[in-house]
Amino acid sequence: MFGYYAKNVNLIRVPDKPSSFDLECIGRGNSTYDESLNGLLVLDECGTWFNSRSWADKNRQDLINWIAHARKLGWMFIFLV
Repeated sequence: MFGYYAKNVNLIRVPDKPSSFDLECIGRGNSTYDESLNGLLVLDECGTWFNSRSWADKNRQDLINWIAHARKLGWMFIFLV
C-alpha cells in the first residue's frame, strides 16, 4: 500500500459500514492548522449503505454531522461509490 521507504505512516481500518461512533474513535487526523498534514479517510462502496433508501436510519444524521465537521478534526474524505 505504501512505498518501502515511506516513514511515519499510520493506517487505521474502519468498519465497512462505519457509524459516527466508529469515526469518533479514530480521533483527529491532524492536530495542527496546516491542512497539508490532514489525514485521509477513504470510504468504499458508499452506494450500498449511504443511499436514499436508508434515509430514515436513526444513526444516519449523526454520521452526516460527523462527516460535515471532519475537516475541523483534520480529515479529508474520499467517497467511492
